[in-house]
Amino acid sequence: MSQNSVNIEEADICKCGDYCRLKTSRSPLNSGRRFFGCKASNRKVKELEEERDSLKFQLNENEEKMMVLNKKLKEVKLQRD
Repeated sequence: MSQNSVNIEEADICKCGDYCRLKTSRSPLNSGRRFFGCKASNRKVKELEEERDSLKFQLNENEEKMMVLNKKLKEVKLQRD
């Protein structure tokens, strides 16, 4: 058995403590390759996507606030001069 092959007789246990599911790769480079993948990875991806969306929203809000503040700053500078 090569180093890259998977022993499908023994299910791996992930760092999260759950058993990993036996999956089959569908990517062009590894098509048909069997591997163990944790189901928690899908949850982690979802959590990261939600965090990304939240951060994008906060960024947009902060950019809008910065535009308003820059406009006020220009007005104050004009009044001062």
